[in-house]
Amino acid sequence: MGKILYVWYVIYIIILIGCASDAVKEAETITVLPQTITATQAKEVMADGDAYILLDVRTPQEFEEGRIAGAISMPVDQLRERAEAELPEKSARIFVYCRSGNRSASAAQTLAEIGFLHVYDLGGILDWPYEMER
Repeated sequence: MGKILYVWYVIYIIILIGCASDAVKEAETITVLPQTITATQAKEVMADGDAYILLDVRTPQEFEEGRIAGAISMPVDQLRERAEAELPEKSARIFVYCRSGNRSASAAQTLAEIGFLHVYDLGGILDWPYEMER
C-alpha cells in the first residue's frame, strides 16, 4: 500500500510541475494590446502636461505635406528596425497616426508586439480637426 501511495504522490508532483511550467510559458507570451483613442481624447491628453510621443507612420513625403504639431516621422515599414533604438522607453505613452487609420492600426500592433506598453491608435490624420503644421 505504501508503494502505491508513493507512486501516486510522485505522479501528482510531476503533474503540478508540468502545469506550473505551462502557466509560466503562457504568462511570458502575453502581449499588451494597443488601445484606440479619439482625436478629442488625444488632444486632452496632449494638453495635460504629461509626456507623450506623437508618431506619424506615413511616408516621409506625406509627413512633409502636413502633420500634427509635434509629431515625429517613423514610416510603418521601418518601425521594427527603428522603434527600439529611437523611442526613449517602452513605458512611454505613444500616439500613432497615419492618413486614414490602416497603417496606424498595424503600427500600434507592431509596437505592442515588441514590448511598448502604452500604445494608442489615433487613427488617421483625415479625422484630426485641430491645427496642423507643415
